[in-house]
Amino acid sequence: MQESLSCGTPVIAFENGGMKDLIINNYNGFIIQNFDINLYAVKLIEYLDLSEEKKKLIRINSRNSILNKCSENSVNQQLYKFYKSL
Repeated sequence: MQESLSCGTPVIAFENGGMKDLIINNYNGFIIQNFDINLYAVKLIEYLDLSEEKKKLIRINSRNSILNKCSENSVNQQLYKFYKSL
């Protein structure tokens, strides 16, 4: 998923695991209820029906969100804060 976001590809993900940590619903992708295949199909169609401008914005948000959360600098800052709090 991180690779997809870093390429600017929006993600449709089930709400399990750490998906909610990286996906902001309707901003850089879509979070749906676990195992709801019908909702998955609906979200896919909704995305395909978006204007090109809105799709572009979601793709940009996808790339920027992963760069902000998972860049080397960001991870180092998070680790520093964690170790400092110990």
